[in-house]
Parts: sequence; structure tokens; C-alpha cells
Amino acid sequence: MPTAHRRAPRPAVVGASPTTFDARLLYPTGHGQRSLVVECHAAGRGVVIHLPEFNEAGHYLQDAPVTVMAVSSGVSTVAPVIVGRSQALSDLDVDPDTVSALERWPEGIRSRYFAITPVGPGCTGPA
Repeated sequence: MPTAHRRAPRPAVVGASPTTFDARLLYPTGHGQRSLVVECHAAGRGVVIHLPEFNEAGHYLQDAPVTVMAVSSGVSTVAPVIVGRSQALSDLDVDPDTVSALERWPEGIRSRYFAITPVGPGCTGPA
């Protein structure tokens, strides 16, 4: 369930967190595949992303097959391409380091976190 944001956006910092990187998220919709550039945070074998509720991608990401392709230099613990499934996370299940690392929006804008984990024989796991 989406929740209200607790903090204002963080200022842009040169040399951002070594655990975050930008990636292209490919996801299915009723109108074909769509893509969106998102900020990712390395989490275990996969990544976590954070989307404002008004972003339509969040409506398609509950237990959906997705592909994440890094578009910026990221962390060496995550493969440059992850083929997996997305899953909505409860705010209580999101690690505080992940909350701090990912983009936030002003008070009153609701948002959701999604975990993307590699799956299947053709998946790409950690590098």
C-alpha cells in the first residue's frame, strides 16, 4: 500500500552513493512493453526502486516480469542486466540505507518501493 513521504528530496551530490545507479526498467503493460529510467539501489541479488504513486509504472509492477539494464556506472555487486520479477514492498520492509539512498519527493506525495530480483535459468545475477 502506498504511503506518504516522510522527507524532502535530497540535494544532488557529486559522487552519489556507490550503491545507487541509473537503469532502464522494461516492464509489460496492457499496451505492450514500456521503459522508464529509474534510480536503483543494490539490495542482495537484485535492486530496489522507488516510484511516486502518480507514475503509472507502479500499477504494472506487482509480481511482473521485468528487465533492468544499467545506463550509468553502478556498483560491482549487481550485474549490468537483471531479468527478474518485481514485487511491491511495504515501507516497513525497506532497509533504512535504501530509503536514504533513493530519490525522495516532497511531503504529501505518496510513493512505493519495488524489489526486483533475478529469476529463472536465463537470469543474470550478481557480477
